[in-house]
Amino acid sequence: MRLSVNPAAANPAPVFTAEHARHLQNELHLSARKTNSAVRCLKTAIGASSVQPNIRQSLKEADHQLNDLFVVKQLPFVREGRVKESAERWAVVCEDLEELQSVR
Repeated sequence: MRLSVNPAAANPAPVFTAEHARHLQNELHLSARKTNSAVRCLKTAIGASSVQPNIRQSLKEADHQLNDLFVVKQLPFVREGRVKESAERWAVVCEDLEELQSVR
């Protein structure tokens, strides 16, 4: 009697990656929560092995990759009308525009 041993089939590459999820999020203007919900639905519909492992963590990291380039500051604003008023308002300011332009 002869017994043949076949090597185990390799896991197929995920069909739906973090790049696909990011594209879906941008095209449909989805929030991070809605994107995560869509990813969960896809895992159920097409199978968990077809979706990139740790995709939610990858999306979360991508959401925060520009945090170092921005800072929240109070800036002085002048409102001119009958009476010239000045006030300070909170604003988000990019501190390095060249670095921001180089990020893709």
